[in-house]
Amino acid sequence: MKTTPAICVTFKETGGRAYFGSIAAIYECYNRKDLGVSLAYLWQHKLPYENKRVRIERIKILHKPHSNPS
Repeated sequence: MKTTPAICVTFKETGGRAYFGSIAAIYECYNRKDLGVSLAYLWQHKLPYENKRVRIERIKILHKPHSNPS
């Protein structure tokens, strides 16, 4: 199995989750008001991060390695 790092954002009110390739990518879809935390704060502190609105954590996505047919 191969692993790929990702960032998981869990919204506490709805239980919904969104997955991103980086912390900065989160802010392409959501803003500081939606998340209750700024991008600068997340860059300066280690994950996981949690507040009353969200939980943001690093995860690993498992996937099968690609095979290139000849």
